[in-house]
Amino acid sequence: MALVESVDHLGGFSGITSYLVKRTKDHPGRLMPLICFLAFFLSSLIDNLTATIVCVKILQRVVPHRRQWRHACGGLVVVAANAGGAWSP
Repeated sequence: MALVESVDHLGGFSGITSYLVKRTKDHPGRLMPLICFLAFFLSSLIDNLTATIVCVKILQRVVPHRRQWRHACGGLVVVAANAGGAWSP
């Protein structure tokens, strides 16, 4: 968790954050599938908890003002990360 906070503090997620903002600016409904796919494939590379933390951090950066929607999307991120962890070889 400290490593994720350090990467976030140093701007390590700025590339994916700017990509998601650019892709979902006009259509905010596209963000949920994109972030869930990211969580799914990240969790097959890294552990589930770290993938969930990374995706939630990205969600906080992309959608800072819609808390209820972010919580619903965060729940789906947890499900996607667990499914991706089970899918990993």
